[in-house]
Amino acid sequence: MSKKIAHLITDLRTGGAETMLLKLVQAKTPEFSHSVVSLGGLGTIGPQLQRAGAMVIGVGLVAGKIPTFGALRLAKMLRDLNPDLIQGWMYHGNLAATFAHWFLRRPPKLLWTIRGSYDAAPHEKPLTRAVIRMGRVTSGRPSRTIYNSNEAKSQHLTAGFASRNADVIPNGFDLKRFHHNLDQRSIIRARLRLRDEEFVVGHIARVHPMKDQLSLLRACGLLVGRVPHLRVVAAGRDMERMGEVLPGALEPIRTLGSRLLLLPEQIDVAQLMPAFDAFVLSSAWGEGFPNVLGEAMATGVPCVATDIGDSREIVGDTGIIVPPRSPDQLALAILALASKGTGERAELSVRARRRVEKNYSLASVVRQYETIWNNEISQARA
Repeated sequence: MSKKIAHLITDLRTGGAETMLLKLVQAKTPEFSHSVVSLGGLGTIGPQLQRAGAMVIGVGLVAGKIPTFGALRLAKMLRDLNPDLIQGWMYHGNLAATFAHWFLRRPPKLLWTIRGSYDAAPHEKPLTRAVIRMGRVTSGRPSRTIYNSNEAKSQHLTAGFASRNADVIPNGFDLKRFHHNLDQRSIIRARLRLRDEEFVVGHIARVHPMKDQLSLLRACGLLVGRVPHLRVVAAGRDMERMGEVLPGALEPIRTLGSRLLLLPEQIDVAQLMPAFDAFVLSSAWGEGFPNVLGEAMATGVPCVATDIGDSREIVGDTGIIVPPRSPDQLALAILALASKGTGERAELSVRARRRVEKNYSLASVVRQYETIWNNEISQARA
C-alpha cells in the first residue's frame, strides 16, 4: 500500500516551487501517492499534476488574506485525505499547513519547504511580510524544513528560523527532457523568425522587480552595435505587457526595437531553450536555487547570472557571474560570451551540461525527498 503525501502549496501558477512539486509527482514512484491542495486555483501546473496522477484541490483563498483563515476547512480536507505526511510549500503554504495541522486529532508528520532567500522579505507586500514573521515564530512546529539552496538556509537561520532538522535539497532536472537539440533549435528559430547567424540572448521569468528585467534591457541596449545580429528573446508571465507593468521599461524597449522579442508564458520551456546562444538571469534579490539556470545548462546553453542565492555555485566555471543591479557588468558578460568563437561556446555548452548531470540530476533529487519522507513516516509509525 502506497504512502500518502499531501502537499499544501500557495498556488499552482508556473514557478520554481510549483515546477519542483510537479517533478516529484511525475516521478511516479509506486511507493508514494500524492494529493495537492492549492490555496489559490489550479493555475498552469494543476492540470499537469492531475495528468501525472495526483488529486488536486483548489481552495480559492482570496488573495490578500493571511492563510490562518480557513484552517478548519483545510484540516477537514486533510482528514479526508488521511495522509501519512503533510508537506508545506512556500511561506503561505507552510503557514496554512501548520494551522491546519493544529486542528488534526492525530496529526501526521509535518514538513516545510522554503524555496527563496530571506533577502526578499523587505521587498514583499505587508501581508506577505506578516506571513513570514508568523512563519519564523512557528518554524519549530514542522519536524523538518527543506531548503532548496545553502544561501536560503543560511539567511533564514540567521533571521531566527528554527535550526532543528534543516536540510538542503537542490532543484533537480530531467536530463532527457532538457538536452542540446539541433533539430529543435532549427524548428524554434524558424517559428520565431530568428536567423541562424543571430546571437540570441534568452530570458525566462515572470515580469517582476525581483527579476530585474530593467537591468537586462539596459544591458542589451548597451550592446546594440557591439554584438552583430543581436536578438533578445524574453518569455514569461506578463512579458508581452512588460512596457505597461514594469516602470521604466518603455525607453530600453524602444532602444532595442525589433531586436527584442517578448513572448507569453511558455508551458514547456524545454521547447524554447535550444534556440538560445546565452541565457541571462538578471535577478536583483530573492532567488534561492533558480530553476531556469539548471534548465538552460542542461540544454547546453551557457549562462550569465547575477550573484544571488546559489547562482554562483550552480554555474561554476561554465558561465559568468556578475553583481546584481549592474547593467554595465551584465552587458560586458554577455559581450564576453558573444565574442567567443564557435568552438569555445561549444566547450562551455558541454561543461554546463556535465555540471548538471553530476550535481543536479532529477533522479538524485527525487531520491533525497523520498528518503526524508520514508524516514519521517517510519518514525511516526514507530
